[in-house]
Amino acid sequence: MINETFISDLKEQSCESIETIYPDLVDSWSIRSIFAFFYVLVWILGLSGNFLVLYLALKPNKQNNVTFTVRTVFIGSLAFSDVVIGLFSLPVTAVMIFTRVWPFPALVCYSVGFVQASGVFISSFTLTMIAIDRYILILHPTTGIVTYDRARFMVGFVWLLGYFLASPLAFNVKIESYIGVCGAFCEGVFDCGKFNGCGRLTQKNYPGCKQAYCPYFLMEEVFDRGEFNGCAQFIQK
Repeated sequence: MINETFISDLKEQSCESIETIYPDLVDSWSIRSIFAFFYVLVWILGLSGNFLVLYLALKPNKQNNVTFTVRTVFIGSLAFSDVVIGLFSLPVTAVMIFTRVWPFPALVCYSVGFVQASGVFISSFTLTMIAIDRYILILHPTTGIVTYDRARFMVGFVWLLGYFLASPLAFNVKIESYIGVCGAFCEGVFDCGKFNGCGRLTQKNYPGCKQAYCPYFLMEEVFDRGEFNGCAQFIQK
């Protein structure tokens, strides 16, 4: 206990800032100003746009009733996940980039990566569901396979899946400090290679294949039905 206290006091008394030890381009005030301007602009536009989408989805009709459909469930899920990222992740990330240390409580270190990753997973999977819904609606417009109740179940499953896949980020980070360097750092302690491989598979490759698969077969079906015959004849003329 005495040794730990001595080491802690030594760190505080003989430390230098991370900017002094490891200078970086982001330490320049001109770079920070440019970055801050565009970052805040994107942050405001992203939040206001997604809040507007949620407002339109929840806006009552002329009879003062809120009508939920399959499409509003999917779009609402996508907008809400983006709002969560914008409120709880983007500001923390900006402060970390500017200060290059961890100025927040330890609880934020455990939660910010989890919130950000889960939001990205949820957005990707929701876009996949929208692509599948469009595919089914165009090819089978009268079947009603994706009902409102099924859409709610699918969205709930996607949110649980996103939280599950992002959970390693909540349990494999820690606050680290180094002798001679002022401040603390929020760092991961897991195998980045394995997690990144799993993340690419579930968050990029699978949704990407689904979103590419659906438009391809939609185009194939449209050509088979001869929907472009009139357009083709017009172009040939």
